[in-house]
Amino acid sequence: MKNPSDDIKKKAERTERLFRENLNYYMDAKGRSQADLAKALGVSTSTASYWLKGQRVPRMNMIGKAAIWLGLEPHELITERKNDAPPLDKDIEKLAYKIQENKDLRELVVIASKSTAASIRLACDILVAVQGDKNGGED
Repeated sequence: MKNPSDDIKKKAERTERLFRENLNYYMDAKGRSQADLAKALGVSTSTASYWLKGQRVPRMNMIGKAAIWLGLEPHELITERKNDAPPLDKDIEKLAYKIQENKDLRELVVIASKSTAASIRLACDILVAVQGDKNGGED
């Protein structure tokens, strides 16, 4: 006869593994550090380290806070990630999250997606020139 506590233990171990993997994945994708996590959730850096290494799993209220901080739903930290789309290059993924979090960048991307290649090139040249001016004329 199958022991029900074995099933519970297996499910708990799976949830712990998924939390560790997903927390590390999303933090890396968003360029967030262990110190950022600790500060945002009001825990010590050693507690954040335990979570990131999978040595401990926080209570659900902290999983919820971590999810909100990462712009996710809590279930996304404790369930399998869907791999419907091919994985993005890490730099592209970090940019995508920056665009998602910044209203002005989102607006710029929407405008660019409706523009011609020549208009986009002109806008890029203008932005490079403005950035050069901010750096004292250095490129």
